[in-house]
Amino acid sequence: MNLQINIEFKQVLNLVSQLPNSQKEKLAYVIQKELKDKKYTKKPNELQKLLLQGPTWSEEEYKNFLEARAHLNQFRKK
Repeated sequence: MNLQINIEFKQVLNLVSQLPNSQKEKLAYVIQKELKDKKYTKKPNELQKLLLQGPTWSEEEYKNFLEARAHLNQFRKK
């Protein structure tokens, strides 16, 4: 048998604020664990897959880009 109660978020926060600190810590631990578990089980969507498979810059290429951008920024200021 399941019982469902519809409560607003503010009411939940009010109830949580009434808990003793030890129970708040337990609640925070359970919520963090649940979020962490869901975070790693989530499959990447198509955009995420595309971005993860995309090209990347080496350190040297990135350094060259930053130097070129600095030169362009100096040119624009004149």
